[in-house]
Amino acid sequence: MHYIVYKRLRQHGKMTTSTRTLLSISISIVLSSCTTDISVTNYIDIKNPFTLTIYKLDKSTGLTTTEQSEIQPTTKKFTKFVDWCKNNNKDWESSPASFIGQFTMSQGDFGLLYVNNGVVIHFLDKEGIPRQYTKTVKEGEFNFLFIE
Repeated sequence: MHYIVYKRLRQHGKMTTSTRTLLSISISIVLSSCTTDISVTNYIDIKNPFTLTIYKLDKSTGLTTTEQSEIQPTTKKFTKFVDWCKNNNKDWESSPASFIGQFTMSQGDFGLLYVNNGVVIHFLDKEGIPRQYTKTVKEGEFNFLFIE
């Protein structure tokens, strides 16, 4: 919508410096205030295992390989992951983008993908509508998944 307003103002020659500045500020405010709270635990089943998939780039072939393991509900990894989900309900941003990450934790319609300094979650909401959100995380926050 902001782009349409911008385009029409430019077409009519009414795009002053102050108008451009005001438009840029309003776009920035709209984009930066689009966070939401999500109770991630509403979309996972604490009685069923997760599948941990690790993606590795084979430098000799340039192809990605995967390693999978099941994380059972009776393990520390499972408990720590569920605790992470419980403690990270704030500051999620909606995202329509597609991502390639280092690992995923998946279960049914729920998935968490780790990408550099962030995570992407996707799930079906209570109305069956696919949702996807991103959030920044600290480096090493998921190291517990890789410690035996």
